[in-house]
Amino acid sequence: MSSDAVEIAYEIDELDAKKQALQKENEKILVEISKLKSTDRVSEIATNELNMVRSPETKVIFIDRQTQQR
Repeated sequence: MSSDAVEIAYEIDELDAKKQALQKENEKILVEISKLKSTDRVSEIATNELNMVRSPETKVIFIDRQTQQR
């Protein structure tokens, strides 16, 4: 092998190692994002840190568009 080929092979190995490290870091970040977006976590922060309270009931109003157009 020529010295250029050896250098290129070494550079490829380094880049592969960096790629694997970045992929592992990316996986960790995705897990962390998932944890932070958890509805349980958001609810806990809302009630414990922001002193918010959950509404006792949910009201849903349905509007019949056909009736309104007449």
